[in-house]
Amino acid sequence: MKKIALVAALVAVPFISQAETKAQGSGPSPYTECGIGAAIFQNVGWAAAISNVIWDLGTTAFSSATLSPEMCNAKKVKTATLIIETLEGMEADLASGGGSYTTAVASTMGCASAHNAIVAKARSNYAEVVAQPGYSAQTRQERAAGVYSSVKAAANTVAPTCAVSL
Repeated sequence: MKKIALVAALVAVPFISQAETKAQGSGPSPYTECGIGAAIFQNVGWAAAISNVIWDLGTTAFSSATLSPEMCNAKKVKTATLIIETLEGMEADLASGGGSYTTAVASTMGCASAHNAIVAKARSNYAEVVAQPGYSAQTRQERAAGVYSSVKAAANTVAPTCAVSL
């Protein structure tokens, strides 16, 4: 009985806190757009929902929908995952002006048609990040965040229609 009460409380918390600040239904769907399920099953809503429930009864998905709804987007998750997993290659591509990693990230973002313009702008953006004092002391995650921000800003500048949900 205690487990059922705990699960009910965990499920209710996101709805209560979200209701205070937003209109009902205005945020992302924690079942299909957030958590592990959304990252794995980006275009299959029912599979994302089942995966979220199986993984941890949906608590991660509900928490992310409430605490960081801006990250509840499969395209964002897939883009960020690609960047962190291929960081060194991505940085090399940005330094050289393009390559297979930047091609893959543009495709993941849904911006393949604007690849060259995005890479040119992202290269310029990331050059500013690299020039900051303390860059060499950054962790791998901090460098990946810099690449993500550079690529996102580039996409929003040169191809805002494909990057609308980044």
